[in-house]
Amino acid sequence: MIGTITAGGGNPIAPAYTALGTFQVLGAAISFTIPNVSIAKNETLLVALYSNFGVGDITVTIDLNGNVLQEDQDGGYGITNALEMFHWKATSAIVNGTLTFTFGVGPLNFCVILAKFTALAGVWLNGANTGEPPPTTDANPDTGLVALMPTMPQIHWGLVGTNGVTGDTFGTPRNAMVASQSVYGVGFSLGLKEMYRVPKPAIQARGGVTGQTARQTAASVVVYA
Repeated sequence: MIGTITAGGGNPIAPAYTALGTFQVLGAAISFTIPNVSIAKNETLLVALYSNFGVGDITVTIDLNGNVLQEDQDGGYGITNALEMFHWKATSAIVNGTLTFTFGVGPLNFCVILAKFTALAGVWLNGANTGEPPPTTDANPDTGLVALMPTMPQIHWGLVGTNGVTGDTFGTPRNAMVASQSVYGVGFSLGLKEMYRVPKPAIQARGGVTGQTARQTAASVVVYA
């Protein structure tokens, strides 16, 4: 079965989450790098990007030492903000690698969250997103339920992007997801919040939060096996 990894013929090993850090960039050029990114063979690297381009939605390619990540979700609101989710299953170990972001047009500002999971096949199964166009604000963004994916084990990885600032309330993640990393831009109003869940079988994914500081916002969730 895709995604099932066992130890010594016993029960499947549950995926384990590791936070790898957050970054915020003001006025970046077309290319931007993050150094010292390490990942072991067969681990799955996750990258979330929330950006305020100011020139409409544009493309971005992300690679780790030349290994191009797969884009899994592209959401956001309006024509200027994008919430994007990427992953890459490591085929070999990389120590202190360089993560490179190459944009079609130079963005104004963006926030990045990095994480990884073990014990996954590194396969995208499904996802959903939602967004509120400006000037609408929302304290309770909700992607709704994603169609049930029977392949196990799996993880649900969720993001909420806002035009928020440091000091905003994170909110309570939906669907028993665990709040993890968050980052807010210094000198600009842009924030990114992360959550995840290692579900039991027959649990549908659902992204978003309740009770955050009301902002222009976007939410996405992805299911990986």
